[in-house]
Amino acid sequence: MAVKVLIVDDDMGFASVMEERLAHAGYEVSAITTGHDLFQQLRIVEPNIVVLDLMLPDIGGVQCLKMIKEAYPEIQVILLTGLRDTEVEKVAKQHGAFAYLKKPCTGAVLLETTNAAAAQAAKFRRRDEEREEKT
Repeated sequence: MAVKVLIVDDDMGFASVMEERLAHAGYEVSAITTGHDLFQQLRIVEPNIVVLDLMLPDIGGVQCLKMIKEAYPEIQVILLTGLRDTEVEKVAKQHGAFAYLKKPCTGAVLLETTNAAAAQAAKFRRRDEEREEKT
């Protein structure tokens, strides 16, 4: 089963580059541009990983992170930002962000972080499967 990644970034040029890089590495990737689209797409795509821009035009990235983790705690969220704000990074980690990457990040860094998030997502899946088998 392919690991599904949902990219949420209002810069479609950047999102397209990320999408191409991750798809080439074997991920099943979708990209959208707004926080409002995010919640519909979470139900449709059922991603294992969300790569989330912190500065979306409609909903803040930390707010999106909180809502994702509340509804889908097993989804690994990688935040991307051009901001150099250690306080925001701290808040994001407190709310369950898997990683906090600063733009511009290289394709290699994004891929390495996504691979680590995929490994974490697999642990959640195995744990959930073991719980289901016991019931």
